[in-house]
Amino acid sequence: MDHRIINTSQIPKATLTELLLWLVGKRKRYSVTGDSMEPVLKEGDVVLVMKSEVSVGDIVVLQHPFKNKVMVKQVEEIKDGQVKVVGLNSSESEDSRGFGDVDTKHILGSVVSRL
Repeated sequence: MDHRIINTSQIPKATLTELLLWLVGKRKRYSVTGDSMEPVLKEGDVVLVMKSEVSVGDIVVLQHPFKNKVMVKQVEEIKDGQVKVVGLNSSESEDSRGFGDVDTKHILGSVVSRL
C-alpha cells in the first residue's frame, strides 16, 4: 500500500505564531528519532504538535501502546476509536503493522509545523 501523506503534502516551517503558541504552552515540541518517516521527516527534525482530533493522513505523535516511548507516524485508518498508524518508510518502521491499531488515547497530537 502507498503511504503518502493525504492531508498535508509537506509539513510547513514554523511561523512566528506557531513559535509563540509553543512558548505559551499551546504546542508541544518533539524531536524525530529514526528513519521511519523519511522522506517527510528525518532523524533530528524537530516538530511542533497540537492536541486535536486526528484525520486519516495526519502525521501524529503518539505514545507506543506497549513501550515507554513516543513515536511519529501517519494515520492510515480510524475506526471505532482505534487508529492504524504507519511509518512512511515501512522497512524502518515499528507501527500498527506490528503492534496493531492504537486507542485514540495514545495520540498526543498532530504535527502542525517543523522548526
